[in-house]
Amino acid sequence: MRRLADRDSQVVIAQTDSASAFPSRRFLDLYLEHYPKAEAPRSMLPPVKRLWEKHGWDAVAAQLEAYLDQVDAQYLSWPKFASAFGSWGKAGKSKSVGDRNIEYLKGKLSQENR
Repeated sequence: MRRLADRDSQVVIAQTDSASAFPSRRFLDLYLEHYPKAEAPRSMLPPVKRLWEKHGWDAVAAQLEAYLDQVDAQYLSWPKFASAFGSWGKAGKSKSVGDRNIEYLKGKLSQENR
């Protein structure tokens, strides 16, 4: 905790518990695990922070992990991630980009072998 004095010289206690601080570095690191050669976009932090305040680290990290698995870096949309929060990683969602690429290539090979 940190003490702050107001202008009337009364002492006010401000809560600065590190557990309650937004873990922006953890979210950026999670992004970099999926796209190690990319620069983590700072634009992701405001929508992710609002979700974190409401749902906590575990829920948002799991959804972000699923979102990053399903969407190629060039198509990431933080408003879309936030608006569909809770649906990422559920049954019926599209496969990862890598899986879709493999299926596409298998289809091309089978067409060539006809």
